[in-house]
Amino acid sequence: MASYREIIYLAFPSIITNITYMLLPLIDLLTIGEFGNVVVSSLGLSRQIINILSLVSTAVSIGVTAIVARRVGEERDEAAFLVYMNAIFLSLAISVPVMIVVLEVSGDIFRFMNAPPEVVTVGTIYLSILGWNIPIMFLSGTVSSGLAGAGDTKTPFYASLLTLSTKTLLNILLVRGVSTGEEAMRAIGFASMASSIIGLSALLLLFAGNKLIIKRTNKGGVSTRIMRKILEIGVPGSFERLISSFAMFTYTWLIMKFGTEAMSAQTAGMTIEGMSFMQGVGISVAVSSLAGRRLGGGREDEAEDVIKKGVKISFMTMVPMAVLLFSGATAVASILTPRNIERTALYLRIMSFQHPFLAAYIVMAGGLRGSGETKAPLLISSICSWGIRVGLGLILGMYVLIDVVGVWIGALMDFIVRTLLIYWVYRKGAWKKIKI
Repeated sequence: MASYREIIYLAFPSIITNITYMLLPLIDLLTIGEFGNVVVSSLGLSRQIINILSLVSTAVSIGVTAIVARRVGEERDEAAFLVYMNAIFLSLAISVPVMIVVLEVSGDIFRFMNAPPEVVTVGTIYLSILGWNIPIMFLSGTVSSGLAGAGDTKTPFYASLLTLSTKTLLNILLVRGVSTGEEAMRAIGFASMASSIIGLSALLLLFAGNKLIIKRTNKGGVSTRIMRKILEIGVPGSFERLISSFAMFTYTWLIMKFGTEAMSAQTAGMTIEGMSFMQGVGISVAVSSLAGRRLGGGREDEAEDVIKKGVKISFMTMVPMAVLLFSGATAVASILTPRNIERTALYLRIMSFQHPFLAAYIVMAGGLRGSGETKAPLLISSICSWGIRVGLGLILGMYVLIDVVGVWIGALMDFIVRTLLIYWVYRKGAWKKIKI
């Protein structure tokens, strides 16, 4: 059986990695927050757009994690490397067309979201720079996911620290002395692109020197069969996140109906809230890898035990974070949005109640994906993100409470319901019988 120590050992670097990546938008927010609600709202909308686009790459990331974990569990190292190489090729082939589309229609996306003209102007400046960063972002995610599937979460951790430190330094240097929000957004855009290039370069240098856990072999050619298998497993997972993100897109559109003050609170609140559950995401990565490798070795009971223990660890870490988030909401809001403290603090307090449910959902969903079960999470996510987050949020926000608080309550109920549904799928146990 898997020990708690084994899960924590693999999860801890992944937790820190996710926290460092969540710190990137926080650093941006701290850097440009003084320029006002329009700039903060532009940053929030731009991040939403990039997050949606990045989910296209999760089709490769989810697939490579699950298949590499199985091959390592089966002790087929050459097959694991072949999967890894094809995932990298696939990621590059997908990312370049996405980049081209974003660069062509960046301004139209903001207008489609019903953003005010001033937000469209500032946001387009930022997004037109970040668009060039999409292939780098896709490749970094694929390289890191393959390593995690093989059991190495430390190397992506070191790369993330390099990216974070570079980003922080460049933000300070480039934003110093600028006088307008447009100039500030342009500066942090260039800082984001440069730091991502440096982080990916470090990973590729290690790969070139054969220093990674997945060792190079002579079997590294392009295989359409393997690419199809990666997509067969990963596409439902990608669609799950894509559908949720489009729901989030609509959810953000609802928030914008209540003005830039509401959107500013949403942006700041989601930034700090995201950091508060990164330990759950890290545990999910560990559970996905360990469960996949256990199933590859034919140890189904151990795979189930990994998920069960992962949920316990996640719960014990995220519930205290919920308490801190609720009690310290005003203090956090005063730092991030000094002009919008009350609304931001209210958002944080409402969302703190989702953490116990989120702790279980993230880990169970991660374990199922590691087994190759990506269709059930897709169905659950589709029902909850659209039916509850958007549907219930629309009813409460626009017709019952007639306030943005109603939309936020819809978001809270989303994760409560999806946790109950994912638990039902986990208990049925069909995921343990999937063949990859």
